[in-house]
Amino acid sequence: MNPRTLLFALLAVAFVIGGCNKIKSLADVSFDADFDVELDVVVPPGSHSPEMSATFASTTTIDPLSDSTVEKYIAKIKRWEITGMSGKIVRVSKAGTSIQNAEMQVYTDNFNAAWNLPDIPLVQGRTFPLDNGGGQWFAVENILGEKKVFTVAAEGATDDDDFSFTIRIYVKCKVTANPL
Repeated sequence: MNPRTLLFALLAVAFVIGGCNKIKSLADVSFDADFDVELDVVVPPGSHSPEMSATFASTTTIDPLSDSTVEKYIAKIKRWEITGMSGKIVRVSKAGTSIQNAEMQVYTDNFNAAWNLPDIPLVQGRTFPLDNGGGQWFAVENILGEKKVFTVAAEGATDDDDFSFTIRIYVKCKVTANPL
């Protein structure tokens, strides 16, 4: 076979294969998937003293399949992109209390994202960011990429005891799937 003909044939095959991939990507479907979960925290009586802060810990889970569109495309999801994460104090049983230092985590056996939350007054309706300052969103994207239930946890210290509060965590993301 003539070298020019061979080169032309190889280029034609490359263009056809590349074109098929571009055509396939035209079928991509993008949608928003928002997850939220509440962490109910109890700070037991007698856990605070002048020498020591009261401590708390709470965990819960998020199932990505709780979103019906995610469930529909779960086997065809190509990419998860976090577009925002935050927390909100939705209930406090004792006014004038504060988180003195806490850590918020989202994790599975394989990935972990953590945020330090210093000195947050516990006021109903107060929001706080869970930003991407340390690359945490990349870890959460990997967690979502596992397509299974994952854990959300908070632990830390408060300036008082014998009360409870609830934090709602929001995870907002854009999902790209290809049904082909």
